[in-house]
Amino acid sequence: MWRAYTREKPARQGLALIIVAVSSALVAAMAGSVIRHKSAPLLAIAEAAPANWPISFKLPADFEETTAIRASQLDSGLVAATRRVIFKNRTDASKRIGVGYRASHEVNEIMDATLDFVERAASDGKEAREQIEIPTADPNWMVMRRLRPDSVTYLATLIMPDRSVVRIAYATASPSARDRRLLVAICDSVAVNADARDADDDR
Repeated sequence: MWRAYTREKPARQGLALIIVAVSSALVAAMAGSVIRHKSAPLLAIAEAAPANWPISFKLPADFEETTAIRASQLDSGLVAATRRVIFKNRTDASKRIGVGYRASHEVNEIMDATLDFVERAASDGKEAREQIEIPTADPNWMVMRRLRPDSVTYLATLIMPDRSVVRIAYATASPSARDRRLLVAICDSVAVNADARDADDDR
């Protein structure tokens, strides 16, 4: 008899079951959302490189090519590139991506422009540059981060075996871990277009 009086029972059993059921459903929904977000591809399936480029690359699907933004707004290395193209985010104008390429016989010019830009940035109190480590499939990518009060620009440079240079600039007003993952994905998507490279070398 004493057990019947001392046994603990919830005051509202039905309410407790409802709370447990709702909590479980919320947890399951959140877990599903996280899984879908992580499994979603970072880049578009189709290549974004213009025709006849010696390289190809991919970008996030929500970026489109634009001529409204100057290459100098991303990085002077793009200005010195023989080929360059700039993209903007369709919904967030602060996010911009620039891709530049320069052939091996023009490497000195792009490197000189890059060094000059670094020197000017070092004397600008509103701007700072620092080298950062972002692992990519090709360890030869060199990544810098340019910090300004209103933006951050990630600068990735790859000097290929033939001394050609690929430059990627990713600018955003509020950087996040996803932006860094996007930069890595773009770098890893760069591939050499052998046919276009041969045509470029014949000039």
